[in-house]
Amino acid sequence: MHAMTRRGALGTLWLAVLALACAGDPESPEAQVRRVLTAVEEAAEAGELKTLKNHVSERYQDPQGHDRQSLMAFLTLQVMRQGNRQAVLNIQDISMRSDSRAEVSLGAALASRGSAMGLRASVYHVDLDLEKESDGEWRLVWAQWWPGDASEML
Repeated sequence: MHAMTRRGALGTLWLAVLALACAGDPESPEAQVRRVLTAVEEAAEAGELKTLKNHVSERYQDPQGHDRQSLMAFLTLQVMRQGNRQAVLNIQDISMRSDSRAEVSLGAALASRGSAMGLRASVYHVDLDLEKESDGEWRLVWAQWWPGDASEML
């Protein structure tokens, strides 16, 4: 009986492992979007333009008239202007419009040490649209931002 119980437990464990393997990515679409936003935050802080570019869709457009190329030129200028930088994103809301489209509202603080006065920071309110593209990656397809205040980071 003891051997039978052990075999039953092993069989149940094996079925659970098999079920998880067949389930694919257990991460919800919202969790995937949060992971991408964390990667963008880390890349912005490190000045990793290639990583940032990988998260911007070829179809990117925004109200400021940027396409993907001009957005990357803008981001390159920002990275070059700020030496030792820190980026902090405060996600305020993620609205999943479908399993492949998300609208995000967040506060973004960008700080740099570059003057005799010490730390300088800019705070923005940012609205984003991300879509899961045919390769399975979530990418930025639209963004709008405007100056914010410290309350964006609470």
